[in-house]
Parts: sequence; structure tokens; C-alpha cells
Amino acid sequence: MTTPVYAVTGASGRLGRLAVEQLTARGVPPSDIVALVRTPAKAVSLAASGVQVRQADYSRPATLPAALSGVNRLLLVSGSEVGHLVPQHTNVIEAAKTAGISRIVYTSMLKADHSTSPLAGEHHETERVLREAAVPHTVLRNGYYTEGYTDHLGEYLAAGEIIGAAGHGRMSTATRQDYATAAATALLSDEARNPTYELGGPAYDVTGLAQLITDVTGTKVTYRDLSADGYAAELQRSGMDETTARFVAALDVAVARGDLQTSSTDLADLLGRPATGPADVVHAAYDLVKVTSRTAIIGLIGAGRIGGTLAGLAVDAGYHVVLSNDRGPATLSDLAARLGPSARAATPTEAAGAADLVVVAVPLSAYREIPAEQLVGKVVLDATNYMPDRDGHIAALDDESATSSQLLQARMAGSHLVKAFNTVFFGHLPTLARPRGAADRSSLAIAGDDQLAKNTAGAFIDAIGYDPHDVGLLSEGWRFQPGATPYAYGAGGSFDHPQPAPAQHIADLLARARHHRDN
Repeated sequence: MTTPVYAVTGASGRLGRLAVEQLTARGVPPSDIVALVRTPAKAVSLAASGVQVRQADYSRPATLPAALSGVNRLLLVSGSEVGHLVPQHTNVIEAAKTAGISRIVYTSMLKADHSTSPLAGEHHETERVLREAAVPHTVLRNGYYTEGYTDHLGEYLAAGEIIGAAGHGRMSTATRQDYATAAATALLSDEARNPTYELGGPAYDVTGLAQLITDVTGTKVTYRDLSADGYAAELQRSGMDETTARFVAALDVAVARGDLQTSSTDLADLLGRPATGPADVVHAAYDLVKVTSRTAIIGLIGAGRIGGTLAGLAVDAGYHVVLSNDRGPATLSDLAARLGPSARAATPTEAAGAADLVVVAVPLSAYREIPAEQLVGKVVLDATNYMPDRDGHIAALDDESATSSQLLQARMAGSHLVKAFNTVFFGHLPTLARPRGAADRSSLAIAGDDQLAKNTAGAFIDAIGYDPHDVGLLSEGWRFQPGATPYAYGAGGSFDHPQPAPAQHIADLLARARHHRDN
């Protein structure tokens, strides 16, 4: 029996990339996934993981036949060029039909058939094109992204208010990761019909969101409701052009009319769990705000070579740090003194409790001693490495049925773990750190199952002088475990003379990674 090949359009975008990750999480071999992108250079990490990367441009039909060759099922992620979506989507649908694709899964918009949102019409028309093409299809009518609001959390906190024209309209939003997970599930499902799913999470209004932000952050934020004209005028005063301002205001009017609320359980049914609630997303956004603004406290569980080095970089970047190890705070007094007033020593439990973001840098053999209870809800950067000669043999790691980070995540089930700092020698970290935008800035690989946590981890890595290079899920973390890939010394570099290691260099190293069983 031929193994199906799955293609995802817009795979270098935020939703498309997450959908690719979720396909691999469900057991699809990377070689059976085709990432369709306009610019292949933006998908180097997908290519490094073994995914086929092909160029495909919605506006250039000539690129589509080769891109869709051999594909069985297609996830058509709706485009972003409002006003041009129907012809672009039609190009893809017609090419998919010609290629003999057995099912198209399309990301539409909640209540597209009768919503008054200015976005709805193009989605509804695309659904009509799908029906008339007579290709088996699944329509996923996605609600708004919760991140569409929480990405502006810093602005809300600074202003003390959210302004809009949404009235008391309730929205059933969810995270990109939830919608991507639902899309992967739908793409893998064997449907005997052409279903339409109305997707959304728990409903709330903007007044409720403002109160939630107040509760989470301790900073009072209120919602100021305006007329559509008044909101458009405020947006123009902030620098937005009139056409865009009126468009954005019309989106809010649709919310006020209830067009973005659903009582459907389709999203939870596809996920097999409740959708991520707004409180969790606000908490994650607040972590990101604190890390970005350098007001976060960084906890170090393990303050040896890698932990101590990262503590120094964090202090230099403007953070306060709490150092800890298994020998007691007194053994860290000299390091804390060298780092200055922004550092203090504590126990691991105290460091975990005090910190907004935690770096775990202990021998893997000590992972059961990590204070998991104090890490619930927190972003944890895992800098551990599995070394059997030091840590003793762990069966799941020896047979590679799990990665070391997956082992830690299971131990710290309530935290949001991101694997990091495993492709660079600790002594090179201060040497290779560069300001953001520097031409010779290096990248550091990260992996994690929670995209919001990876955003926060990436902001910290950026703050200490590196570009984060997202490898994918924790299952992909094997690519930068000891023995799978060498340290990144940069092109022409060596241990004694390291050179900058940009994203492409890291991707090339990871692409050459080998499982121990293959060595």
C-alpha cells in the first residue's frame, strides 16, 4: 500500500509551520510531508528535519503542478492578501484537482456563510469554488486567534486600556497551535463526506479580556468601547491609513454582532481536549512581555559552567537572576558577588518559585530532583545533556524512544519546556554573543511542544545575543543531543577559534544529524 503524501501550503508561515509539526507529532514521516512555500530559503529548518520543501506561489499557477506532484492530501492555508484570495485559492484548487489530490482541507472563517465580517466574503466564495470543483474537501472555519489580542499586551499595559468597537460581542478564539492541531487531525482523517467544522474556543468579550489581563498582571486595564467611526478615527490618529482603519473597525463591528462566537464543540472534538483558554494565553503573553522588557527574573537550577555562563549573560542583558545548585546557596556566594547586585543565591526550590523563566542546567541523572511543583505554568529552558558514562544508562534514551527533553517534560508535566543551549560550547557563549541585527550574529537551536513558550524562550535567547532557530517539537530535539551533531563552531571555525554560526549553518548541521542506531 502506498504511503500518503501530505502537503501544507504557507508552510513557512506561523499556522502552516505548526500544522507541519503536528503532522510529524502524529507519526507522519517527514519525508511524506511536502512544505509548500513561496520562498524556500525561509523553510531551512523544515528541510533540515527531512520535510520536502517545494516552491509554490498562489499567484503564479505555473509553480503549482510541480509543487503538488505526488501529493495525496492538501492543507490549503488561506492566503493573507485580502482582496486577492479568491483567484489565488482558485489557482490552488484547480491545480490540486488536476493533480488528482484526494482531499483538500481548507482554513476558512467562522460562520463564513453569513458573517458580516469584511473577511468572510472571500472565504465563503472559496468554499463555493471547492464545492464546484467536486474535489473531496473539509472546511475548517477558524475563529480569531487569541494571539491577535495578546500580542498587543505590552501596549494594553502601557495605555491601561484596550480600545475598540466590539461592544459586548463575545468571541470564540483559540491559539494558532490549536487550529494547526485541528488542521492536522482533519488532514489525516478518512472522511466519507465533505464536512464543515465551526472552530472556536471558550467565548469571552473584550471587557472580560481586560479584566483577565488585570488579574494576571496586576496592572489595571479597562476596555473603552467606541463607535465604528470613533474607533477608525483613533486608529488613524495612531498612524493607520483611513482604508485600513475602517477595515479594522468593521472587523470589530462583526464581533459586536456576534459573528465570531460559536457554541460548536468541533474544535475540542478535533483536538481531543478543551481548546486553550484565554487565561493561559494571557499568562504566556505576560511572560513574553517581561522577558522582552528585561523585567523577568531568571532562575538557574544548576549554576556550573553552562548555568553560570548564562547567568552572566542574563545579568549583562539587564535581568535579575537567582542562582541555585544542589550544594546550597553558600557555595554560590562568590559567583553571586562577581555577578553583582542583580544576582542572588538560593535553593533550587526557591529559585524555581521566584523566577519568571527558569534554566535547568544540571546533570541529567539529577532530573528527578528538579522541583517540578514550583515550575508549574512556567517556561523552562532545558540545557541538560544525556551522557551515559556520567548519568548512568536510561533505557528510553538508549533505545531513542524518547529524547532527554521529553523525559524532563514528563517529569515537569505542568511546565512548558524548551530545549536550548545544546549546540554551543559554554565557553563560546560570551565570545559569540552579538547585538540584534549584527551581520555576524549566531543562531541557537531550540525545540519545544508549546509555541507560546518557544516565543518566550526565543526572546530570552535574543536578549543575550543570539537568534533562536526553531527546530520544531521536542521529538526533534534528538538532532542536537550529544553524539547526533557536533558543536557549532561556525564555517571554518574550530574549538579554539569559533566563528559565527548563522541559521543556515545550524540547519546544515541538524540536517546531517544521525541517530545513535545509525552510527
